[in-house]
Amino acid sequence: MEHSEQKKACWACRSSKIRCNRNTPTCLQCLRTGKGCQYGLRLSWPRESDARRSIVCRARPNTRASNCETHFVNTRFADVELHYALYHSQLYHWGNRTTALECLSHQYKTSVSHGIPRPLPWIASGNSQNESHLLSYYDEVLSVMLTSIDDPKFRSLLISMSFIDSAPSSIAVQQALYALIAIHIYGPTEAKRYKLRAITALSQSFNNPLSTKEGLQQIAARLLLSICEMLDSSESPQLWKFHAGMAKQIGIKICSSNQSYGGDVSVVLNWLFYHEALARFSGRHWNSIGFFSVEAHCMRDSLITRAVLLSSDASKIINMAGCSAEVLSIIPRISDNVRSRADTNHSQIETVEALNMLERRLTHLKQYVDQDDGSDRSSQHRHALNIAELYRLASLVYLQRAGKGYPTNKPGVLSLVNAGFEIIATLQTCPRVFPLIILGCEARSDEDRMIILELLRKTENSRRIGNFSRARRFIEASWAQDDLHTGELDYVQKFDTIMSRSEDMPSFS
Repeated sequence: MEHSEQKKACWACRSSKIRCNRNTPTCLQCLRTGKGCQYGLRLSWPRESDARRSIVCRARPNTRASNCETHFVNTRFADVELHYALYHSQLYHWGNRTTALECLSHQYKTSVSHGIPRPLPWIASGNSQNESHLLSYYDEVLSVMLTSIDDPKFRSLLISMSFIDSAPSSIAVQQALYALIAIHIYGPTEAKRYKLRAITALSQSFNNPLSTKEGLQQIAARLLLSICEMLDSSESPQLWKFHAGMAKQIGIKICSSNQSYGGDVSVVLNWLFYHEALARFSGRHWNSIGFFSVEAHCMRDSLITRAVLLSSDASKIINMAGCSAEVLSIIPRISDNVRSRADTNHSQIETVEALNMLERRLTHLKQYVDQDDGSDRSSQHRHALNIAELYRLASLVYLQRAGKGYPTNKPGVLSLVNAGFEIIATLQTCPRVFPLIILGCEARSDEDRMIILELLRKTENSRRIGNFSRARRFIEASWAQDDLHTGELDYVQKFDTIMSRSEDMPSFS
């Protein structure tokens, strides 16, 4: 019989805490003792009295820009139309407050294209696989892509949520997880049946009282479905926002504003907090004329933010997000204080003071990786610190450019951008797109732009989860407007106009 060697010990040797020679199909120890030798993913269910392996809530007491005379402009016809809209808006907005979005809707009503141009969807062919294969793929491949840093706690939590019992909330997590895996392997068509089952289970779960356990499961199922819709928005572009909003509402119901949380609740709340913070960034710039809606007001609720900041050290990097809770809490607060230069209230004292306070917090922030969680991830810590520092630098650039209205050639902005590109040049992948969008839009030389595009390409090829293609289109549209415009564009107006050209609010989480 031909033998091969596995990377990990078999389950029998791991349970007995003895050395395993990792031979397949049966290792030497199991051959001697007659035990069943098993490798790979193993599902198990906790006993009723086993609180360590249940979904629990543990409350804790509150205790470079280069000068070049000649350059080529890589633009499309839609970019030129957008340039004229921005040009006429800046030319006339001081008198009648006409915005670029109004220019697009009136002056170019018949010819302007809808949204940033996107490639045709590609759907992989192939027969459907059984759920065992889907779970193995999740354990070996997909779970790492859902987080910025590999997080064994998060990986095992979704599995235990899916199979802890046969309640509708458990089935909803299970089927939503299957849907996400199916999209990743086979494409959107194969995932539809799993999404439908997950939504049906969520509807059935409304008949049961909302306990902490079921609340966490419903949040997880909604966020998984939201990610599915981000990856496939062909049928209902706004559905991801609906699922994310429902997850937020459930989080508000099961959380208290004056209590800290640990264990599984903390993991799920951090996940929800990450999606909420970046949704508020997108919501500020997408279709900003009508942004102050009931939905937008709901997004501004800060209960989840307070619960997360109260539950852990705000400087510790959240594995799901790639940065600390402090940075995540500051990004939407910057967005709330962003004003266009056309706004007569742009220099209000309260806004300036709020931005100065946020700038001080970001400037003095020291983020760190939790090394006491019992996992061996020392090789990832340097990469994690680099991603977190990119977040901090990008947030400072966004604050100075969008909040304070600084030009791109201001020394402070240039210093932050150069520091960011020094880190970007060392990365092979960047699992989160927000820092790439902010720093990428500041690239002026072809060399810097190629660095951004190459990093986006590598990351998208290796992860295939996240809106990397949409981020690339946004950055390229920003570059086109910078190249077409002879002076300094209004940063906020440029972001508003480019992002609002999409039919659906983009997600950069």
